[in-house]
Amino acid sequence: MYPRQKRGIWREHRLPLTRYASLGLNYEEMARPILNKKDQKEYWEGDERLKANLADWRLPPKVAAELVEHYTLVRHAKGSTIFTRGSPADVLYWIRAGLVALYYPLEDGRRILARLCGPGEIFGYADFISDTGHRAQSFEAVARTNCQIALLTHERVSKVLRELDSETLVLLLERVSTAWSMEQQRLVHFLGMHFRERLELVLADLAKRCGVKDDRGTLLLAELSHETLAEMIASSRPIVSKLLADMMEERIIIRDGGRYLVRKIQKLQT
Repeated sequence: MYPRQKRGIWREHRLPLTRYASLGLNYEEMARPILNKKDQKEYWEGDERLKANLADWRLPPKVAAELVEHYTLVRHAKGSTIFTRGSPADVLYWIRAGLVALYYPLEDGRRILARLCGPGEIFGYADFISDTGHRAQSFEAVARTNCQIALLTHERVSKVLRELDSETLVLLLERVSTAWSMEQQRLVHFLGMHFRERLELVLADLAKRCGVKDDRGTLLLAELSHETLAEMIASSRPIVSKLLADMMEERIIIRDGGRYLVRKIQKLQT
């Protein structure tokens, strides 16, 4: 059973929680009430962003609609763990509202903040083959804010893909290959950058994926501490503090309450 959007009304359906007993999901979070009518409009932006992202992959509108309209919706409170590294990778996740941090845990207990994901983004697709021969999550996902997250089973995605014609499947495979190649290129390029360049790249990327535009520039949705940004560029907090001070002096960014407003995205992207 899946929730469907029909005539502007979201109908709540839940898959039996026992079905996900092996996935390491947070059952208490899943058991909470989903959306009431007052909340609905706040989460439409995540839906529209996902549709736009799927359109970039050149998926037929009917296929995109099938993916968007069939899911199980769950709530995660700020700071809660969505899944850990090594958990079964049997489900894809997309964010209807909120922010999710993807971490790579290290053996000494530390962890690297690999990415912040915002509304409309899919995560949980990066996996590896475990010692038992099963697909397992490569990262740890934590809710940075209160989140509304849709679960898409691989079974459902596979069913939709099997209905595609061979030409569309080849095109999709090419797009996936290109996406992973670009991500690898970005990582190599990132490692060769100075800390200032890394910070500029991170802020420009967050502004593009997790920002809201207004007359002044682009307001980042996430409240980013200096420690968080230091994690994202593999630097120290004092270095990040100095870099942010320089960028604010240059009026590239400004503070807006607890968030940053990026004023010159083109400057950061060049």
